[in-house]
Amino acid sequence: MIPRTTLWATALIMAAVAGCSGPSYEIAEVDGVVKVKGQPMKGLFLQFLPENGPTSIAETDDAGRFRLQYRDPKTNTMKDGAVVGKHRVVVMDAERPSVAQGEEPKPGRIPDKYSDMVKSPLTQEIRSGPQSIEILID
Repeated sequence: MIPRTTLWATALIMAAVAGCSGPSYEIAEVDGVVKVKGQPMKGLFLQFLPENGPTSIAETDDAGRFRLQYRDPKTNTMKDGAVVGKHRVVVMDAERPSVAQGEEPKPGRIPDKYSDMVKSPLTQEIRSGPQSIEILID
């Protein structure tokens, strides 16, 4: 299993780096559900990577639900929401078992392509105002 602290630490570093520069941006409250092959899935770690502004992160609960949060660069605190605009969405299996060095990794519950920050096929448009979204994974 990938340690949750490793996933969160990586996401927070990404959020801090992304949030340190650039023009202002609008934030919208976003919650939703992740479904894998039509079924809600718990234990997935999400990163929403906007074209401009801080990264938002979340982890799915037992019902596959999540609420996005971002690190506000002005106060250095986590707040609910995501930048309005287009995002690449990265999904990692937080419950995927870890393997010893030299061992072949076991297949996860979701295909590896969704965890690639550059190549993930998932995108999401966040619009102004509160919203609920659905992330579908084959």
